[in-house]
Amino acid sequence: MRNGISIFLNEKEKKLLKAKSTELGLTQSSYIRELINNIDYIKERKALNSFISLNQDLLKELNKIGININQIAFSLNTGIKQDSKSIKDEIKELKHLLKSFNDFYTENLGVKIIKRKGFRK
Repeated sequence: MRNGISIFLNEKEKKLLKAKSTELGLTQSSYIRELINNIDYIKERKALNSFISLNQDLLKELNKIGININQIAFSLNTGIKQDSKSIKDEIKELKHLLKSFNDFYTENLGVKIIKRKGFRK
């Protein structure tokens, strides 16, 4: 049994649909069916969404640590006494976050982002 649906596209999307379906030698309906039935595409899209979400979370954490390190540097430069434990904790947290970034990119993209010899786990 065939069921019809209507979709609304803007002019750019309509042209793109036509071009992509023509490029593959498919009707527009067939092209859309191929897209929604393509399990690999769905898996890749979910992986990409997860990657983007994790990246955003890691960048937020990195930003927070950077702000804390700037505050510590400001305190040290102005002569305000800073607890050495908090400085060490911030550096330890930053190293941990950088290692997480590195591990994630190495496992998922095969790329090492940390190449400095001075980086310690």
